[in-house]
Amino acid sequence: MTRKLDPSSPPTLQQIAKTFRITGWTSLWAQIVLTIVSSGILIVAAFSSRNPVPNPATPGIPAPAPAPNPSSGAGGFFTFCAILALFFTIYWSFRYVLIGRQLRRDVAVRPKRSETIQVLQTGLLASLAGMLLALLGTFAIVGTLAVIAFRQAPGFVGSSFSQFVNSLDILVVQASIMLILAHFFGTIGSLWLLNRISR
Repeated sequence: MTRKLDPSSPPTLQQIAKTFRITGWTSLWAQIVLTIVSSGILIVAAFSSRNPVPNPATPGIPAPAPAPNPSSGAGGFFTFCAILALFFTIYWSFRYVLIGRQLRRDVAVRPKRSETIQVLQTGLLASLAGMLLALLGTFAIVGTLAVIAFRQAPGFVGSSFSQFVNSLDILVVQASIMLILAHFFGTIGSLWLLNRISR
């Protein structure tokens, strides 16, 4: 049995509608900004070359194998999946805004309580799945950087800058953490709205 989102007190319904709109917009823009910044960093890192430049002082010595790129492999795959999940949760945050607008209209066009809860649960599950993917990507990226760092034994002298952990590698870690934060905003938004509508 389903019932309409029609509390006995009109101000309460208006407050819920306002909460949906504010939470939806806040979550949407926070995720958009974090997605753009982190995606930009990851794109630059993905196309950066770690191929070592031969040392001109030792022309006969072959260049060592390039260090692995932290934004490729398993780290890049999981991070890319987390970004795809963010596109979905951004769209879902906009659905919260639409629900907030529908709640201000006539009773006939208001969404049912059960339908609204189902929408919120879907958004929550999507954000949690995206957060898990971003965490897996972060673990893989940090693991790749650990491999590069372990190669740097005491007294190690690399033939090029690509043999060391550099500033772009640190930015890749920060970008993956930004993806976790973006999904965290989506999770908090869905939980907050579920709490408001369940009262």
